[in-house]
Amino acid sequence: MILTAGEALIDWVSRERGATLAAARHFERAPGGAPLNVAVGLARLGVRAGFAGCLAEDPFGDALAALLAAEGVDASLVRRVMGCQTRMAYVTTRADGDRELAAFSRVACADAAIAPSDLPVATLDHLDAFYFGSLILQGAPARGAVLEAAARVRAAGGLVMFDPNVRLVLWPDRQKLLRVLEAALTVATVVKLGEDELALLGTLGPGITVLTTHGAQGAEVRWAGGQVRVAAPAVDVVDTTGAGDGFVAGVLAELTALKRADERLAAVPDRLDAAGWTRVLTRASAVGGLVCTRTGAIAALPTRAELDAFSP
Repeated sequence: MILTAGEALIDWVSRERGATLAAARHFERAPGGAPLNVAVGLARLGVRAGFAGCLAEDPFGDALAALLAAEGVDASLVRRVMGCQTRMAYVTTRADGDRELAAFSRVACADAAIAPSDLPVATLDHLDAFYFGSLILQGAPARGAVLEAAARVRAAGGLVMFDPNVRLVLWPDRQKLLRVLEAALTVATVVKLGEDELALLGTLGPGITVLTTHGAQGAEVRWAGGQVRVAAPAVDVVDTTGAGDGFVAGVLAELTALKRADERLAAVPDRLDAAGWTRVLTRASAVGGLVCTRTGAIAALPTRAELDAFSP
């Protein structure tokens, strides 16, 4: 199983082009959070996926729990917590139609309650892969719990994928952000970066497979065997929300498909040659591209049949 850990939240998306968060009046509600998106993306691509995290005992938490069940995502490591709220993300639409995360709720958010006991060793030791991002690393107990879980998975031979997915609105202290990112990079075996995050972190050291997305300019990978870049698929872009999470789900699904019966998933990235990585990136980019053709993140994630029809 591939386990994602961290936040499941509610996105409130303004469709009013050019309106600031203060001026926008009409919002559409949608489930979100990178770990949730990736888990659902994997499930739709036919990969056994689980989500670990804390959901509030409120109507939004109920809706998120129902979504996990409906999508076939293992929620055995989901804990409901009282006295907290579901985290909210507020998204504005720029005049050019692109989206911008304008604000997050930060006080008493349920996802921040994840603790070491929510990530039992008995489960971690048998995972194929573990995925997490930076939002959940803002403070205790969540930061320690997730980083310790990632280290445990890596020590047990599992693949650990880290997508910083940095939202600077949540990190007023840049030095703290860099320290947290450095701590995460010490336990990751695969890292996915956007261009802005690549500029923030610079060149990563040896031993880490680095995937970089360049939007309409495609994606690339640097691994022990070299470097490969592929073009982005040609699609009619409607909404880019969730495209990066779709790409991550596509990468993990393709690595799973290429795993031999006698090996761990963590061994696949270094074993692949340029042709193998070209296929992984091409298919993952196709997932991201398909997400861009529809509105919303989770609503836009394709099934394996849809992916196969688009990118055989």
